[in-house]
Amino acid sequence: MGFLPRPRTFGVDAARTAVRRRKKMQFWPAMEALIKPAVQLFPEWSDNPVEPVIGSTFFGGIPDFPSSTKWPTRHKIPMEHIAQINCADISALVEGLPATGTLNIFFASQFALDDHSSRCAQVVYSDGTRPLRRCAVPKTPFENDYHDCDFAPWTYPPSASMNLTAFASLPLGGTEEVDWTDEAAAAWDAVGHTIAKQLVPSEVRNEPYDDHRILGYIQQADWCGVIERGDMLLLTVDSDGPFQWGDCDALHFVIKETDLAAHNFSKVRVYSSLG
Repeated sequence: MGFLPRPRTFGVDAARTAVRRRKKMQFWPAMEALIKPAVQLFPEWSDNPVEPVIGSTFFGGIPDFPSSTKWPTRHKIPMEHIAQINCADISALVEGLPATGTLNIFFASQFALDDHSSRCAQVVYSDGTRPLRRCAVPKTPFENDYHDCDFAPWTYPPSASMNLTAFASLPLGGTEEVDWTDEAAAAWDAVGHTIAKQLVPSEVRNEPYDDHRILGYIQQADWCGVIERGDMLLLTVDSDGPFQWGDCDALHFVIKETDLAAHNFSKVRVYSSLG
């Protein structure tokens, strides 16, 4: 189990070259201003998963908390652990997350169809000043007309390893995340599609891949109108391995840029479909 960094290459030089070859460098400054650093995650799954190293980056599994931290719940039902992110793994590649500590990201799938946004997502940030321990999975008494038992959250098998690659993320045209000035819109129309492929990590540029990413832009059209100015992506988890989100395809955990800068993860929202 381990974190295996890929080369620290964002693709910006290749994108600039592509624009120069098309003799459209007048659009480059506005286009470059739209680029955000991001990290693509490549989990590997095993039929015989082993326990991850405490404090490491992995999908699924059981989280690592300080002893005083409680497992998040929604309506007193424990939420599902989606990912643990060692912030130092990410900050070694790009800026954006805290330099140290861990993020544990949870999802309340039981309420996802009718109770979206911040109420179905919780993120626990441990700043690294207290030792971590592997949590005990909580059990909650549950009773209705048919059952009287202890309810435990669904736990996904942990990823066997995690490879990370830094890359440059561009927005989808027209997304509400961006202040579309006349210059930005003209640059996107002129060269956006041209350079978008140059910014995809080279390992997956010419083949289908599962789009797990941290930071950057959301890569799904927002037909529901829920993404706002100042929003940015915290994590996208695609359907892959034990994660199967059905028609929704992926989970998008969204945070305000100002909240991320303040290391405030209390208002993270999640969307399992944007239309």
